[in-house]
Amino acid sequence: MSSLSEFLKDMIKEKTYQKAKSIFLFFVNLWPWHVLCSHGVKILTYHGICSDEISYEEWIPPHFVKLSEFEKQMRYISRYFKPVNLRNAVKALKSGSFSSKMIVVTFDDGYANNFYLALPILKKFSIPATIFLVTKYIINQDLFPFDKIRLLNYWGVKDIGMTDYLNSPISQLNYQLSQIWPKHKHLLTEKQWEILRPLTIEEIRKMKSTGLIDFGAHTHSHCILKNESRDTRKKEIAISIKKVKEITNQKEIPFSYPNGQTGDFDEEDILCIKKFCYCAVSGIWGHNDHYTNLFKLRRYPIGLYHSLDIFKLEISGLKKYLFLN
Repeated sequence: MSSLSEFLKDMIKEKTYQKAKSIFLFFVNLWPWHVLCSHGVKILTYHGICSDEISYEEWIPPHFVKLSEFEKQMRYISRYFKPVNLRNAVKALKSGSFSSKMIVVTFDDGYANNFYLALPILKKFSIPATIFLVTKYIINQDLFPFDKIRLLNYWGVKDIGMTDYLNSPISQLNYQLSQIWPKHKHLLTEKQWEILRPLTIEEIRKMKSTGLIDFGAHTHSHCILKNESRDTRKKEIAISIKKVKEITNQKEIPFSYPNGQTGDFDEEDILCIKKFCYCAVSGIWGHNDHYTNLFKLRRYPIGLYHSLDIFKLEISGLKKYLFLN
């Protein structure tokens, strides 16, 4: 009886919270939150885009964004902000000429849906973007290892988890996957492949030809640098930059740290990247100003839970303190 009572109390609390949240978000929608965004340059982190009808499927990564929400977000920033490419944002930060209205769109990994879903919307609103490529999977046309793990878990295979990825050398993880993935690969549907596959070289070059899209490096195999030997870290950085330049014919290359949280990379990694790149973006939350290290640029992560109201709060800097997921 006591457990039933606690269950009912929790239900009431949840309903009260959801009602309060919906009322709060109603007023959020009325308030011009862009007026409060008076701090520095904002960089948005996207990964993949998915159609609305499959956004609720369990295998969709939580860092994807629904197509309809992505369009609303791009419409919002085109109206109230000044979208610029990453290179121009860095130049403005260097010179001190940046505006608090400057906003940069970035995508990590290099999903093909950036081409066939995101690009038409970016073109519609004339918004430039930078896509950071994990070159090994682009070249081999193989799924990213973290997506293989998510699919295996979705299919009921629990031999490997995301914690293995976050804390293991990439070679160890890939070896584990090589023992497990082939046995279950037949379960992969055409729909799953199409939404999770990496960009092809042809798609990358078509995007580059639009003049809206720049590309950067995101390591060769999406290793989290802290998990690797120093020699492997240097190779992962150098190979990915070399491959991106070869594929895109782009002279100036930025870098994005996989996962990119504090402790995932160090000063030696930064020194290595500085030899080849004009900046590096992290996964650390926040805006950028005069005092920001150009090789530790901060970003705002955007995912499936970002309705337009939550998105507004995110880029105003307030969401972090309101616990609205």
